[in-house]
Amino acid sequence: MQMTETEIELGDLRDDLEQKFKPIFDRYGYNGIELTDLQRELEVQGLLEHIPNHRRNELLIKADQDGDKTITYK
Repeated sequence: MQMTETEIELGDLRDDLEQKFKPIFDRYGYNGIELTDLQRELEVQGLLEHIPNHRRNELLIKADQDGDKTITYK
């Protein structure tokens, strides 16, 4: 079965995100990273510069699925 162009692009995006984000989570270990630390890490790396503040907050809150203010990488 042949992959569509969209599937290839999504795979490339997934690989790119993995390459950028996994090292951040690796530094913080199995227990995850607190939202404030994650936001600081993303700002330092310039990964949030094109995202408005209100949208950043929405994304971080949504990523914190259990509401413990910590995000783990799975």
